Amino acid sequence: MSFVSLVFLLFLPLIFICYCLMPQRYRWVLMLLASYTFYAYWDWRYIPLLFASSFIDYFFALKMGEKERKFARRPYLYISLLVNLGILFGFKYWDFIGSNVSSLLSVDFELYNLLLPLGLSFYTLQTLSYTFDVYLGKIKPERHLGIFCLYVSFFPQLVAGPIERSRALLPQLKSLSLPTLYQFRYGLLLIVWGFFIKLVIADNLTASINSVYFGEAHFSSWIYWLIGALVILKIYCDFMAYSEIARGVGLLFGVKLTLNFRRPLFATNLRGFWQRWHISLTRWVGDYIQIPLLRRYSTEPLRSVVTIITLMIIGLWHGASWNFIIFGLFHGNFIIFGLFHGLVMVLWNPISKFINALCGGRVTDSSV
Repeated sequence: MSFVSLVFLLFLPLIFICYCLMPQRYRWVLMLLASYTFYAYWDWRYIPLLFASSFIDYFFALKMGEKERKFARRPYLYISLLVNLGILFGFKYWDFIGSNVSSLLSVDFELYNLLLPLGLSFYTLQTLSYTFDVYLGKIKPERHLGIFCLYVSFFPQLVAGPIERSRALLPQLKSLSLPTLYQFRYGLLLIVWGFFIKLVIADNLTASINSVYFGEAHFSSWIYWLIGALVILKIYCDFMAYSEIARGVGLLFGVKLTLNFRRPLFATNLRGFWQRWHISLTRWVGDYIQIPLLRRYSTEPLRSVVTIITLMIIGLWHGASWNFIIFGLFHGNFIIFGLFHGLVMVLWNPISKFINALCGGRVTDSSV
């Protein structure tokens, strides 16, 4: 089910009214049924996959909770990783890797052309973060299977994030209180704002981009450069719109979700950009991949290699193709060597000096 659809505009008020009328101790049942209904509307055949991922991590987290030593918990962590990453690999990356190996070695691999389950990349990372935290002893395993399934499938952030952590989301799902007046108003405002960004800005940008790139007319080269820049804006508006709607819907049920975008296009360098863009993803990769690797490989040039690998993983997470890998490699190298920041400074310094002159020397470089 898409947020920007008529059926969702009917679905959300119905669930909200039932939520407000239902006793608090049963609200998790309503939200779990609503989440599975929301997902099944896209394709009901993938519901068992969603539940299987939830049950596997629930069960192995309980087994890890029984072990005091980290060494004894490790086999259960490995099984969870194998199952979750195996499912993700099979649906998302098998055809990409198989086709490349076939071309390189002239070996025939069977390609399945499977439809990628909606939200698989998001809820896989969400369940893995829970498993990692239980393994590291940061949290106790959740013993309520229904609450844990709701944590994995909570419909506002199931298909497009943000990727939540169990320490932040599980306590809220256990209480599921009525929203305050501020939460209700702010939630509605975020939903309306998200709809505006998606329907008015992103969709109109899509129409303009398609008319130039896929139309029969030919344009000047500067038009194609301009449209290329608009593609970036369009992708940003699509992502941010769904994240803002998700945050707004969550607030209607008294649940505060993570801020996922913080004006990333205003960043002055790529490092700042990745601290503002898809924040829940970059923090996940940073906490569970980059930081553990940096602790082991703390000296140069291995630190720089870890940073580049981290950005390549982020790129590959976005899509199974070489352009996403090159995208991550490009960003990783630019962050390491500071080329983007240097280019910005080359362009900005003359502008800042000009502004400083217009202001009679009252604006210094440090204040700009």
